[in-house]
Amino acid sequence: MSAVSLAAPADGVAAWMCELARTDDDVAALAVLLSAAEHARAARFGRPELRARYIVGRATLRALLGGELDMAPQDVTIGRGRRGRPQL
Repeated sequence: MSAVSLAAPADGVAAWMCELARTDDDVAALAVLLSAAEHARAARFGRPELRARYIVGRATLRALLGGELDMAPQDVTIGRGRRGRPQL
């Protein structure tokens, strides 16, 4: 995972940035972190580049949250909140 920590926009808030364009090998390595539901959602993307960007973004989110929660990224439960945004 290659994410860069940004300046905190407010107290208690962390901001990160990652490059979503990755090699096929990188995408495959990150895909193992996704849940079955996330794999199913990724499969619905019509274009391979959009599918890869989703996988990289979601896997990076899992890795960051796992690090903050001191748990394996695969064990982080991410739901969908209002308007489909991720929530713990």
